[in-house]
Parts: sequence; C-alpha cells; structure tokens
Amino acid sequence: MAKRFIQTRDLPKTLWRNDSKVMFLPAMLVEQWKKLLEVNNLDDMALTEAEKGFVGGITKEDTDKHLAWRYNGSCSRIILSLLDPHHDLSEVADTYASIFSGNEVFLADLP
Repeated sequence: MAKRFIQTRDLPKTLWRNDSKVMFLPAMLVEQWKKLLEVNNLDDMALTEAEKGFVGGITKEDTDKHLAWRYNGSCSRIILSLLDPHHDLSEVADTYASIFSGNEVFLADLP
C-alpha cells in the first residue's frame, strides 16, 4: 500500500483518538449545530430518539428533523472519510488532502 499523505498517528487528537478508536466532531461544529437547533426551536427534538427509519426529505418538517436527528451523523461520515483512520478509503482521504491544500474548496453533503 502506498504511503498516505496524512498518517493515522498524525491525526489531531481533537478529532481522532487512535488508542480508543473514537472520533470526535470539531467543537466549533458542535457549537454551531447547537445554536442552529436553538434558533430553530429544535433543541428539545434533538434530545429525543429519531423516528424509526427516518432519513430526511424535502419539506420544512423533514429538513428540521434531519437537522435535529441526522446532521451530526452526516458530519461524522464526511469527517471519517477525510480522516480515514482505518485506511479503508485511502485514495479518497488523500484526494481530500490534495484538494484542500489548494485554498478553495466547496463541500456539500447531498443525498
């Protein structure tokens, strides 16, 4: 296997703990998510269990539910693909590293 641009041992401990194999969302992202929940009166909903099988939708209600219940999971999947600590997506993680080093990036999480 080719050497990765960013080795697992070099990942920030604020995002990945190699000893416990635990990933963390960036604190600033979590803070902003909580503010969005509060501004949109969704903070109580976010503390409840998601409806079984809920995946989102195009209505305002479905969008709100996604923000409350699934947004952090969407963020986690993107960050996990960036970090790729298990080397399952080395080419993807290296491509992100290469693209992000170019100074201009737009990343969208679309269904």
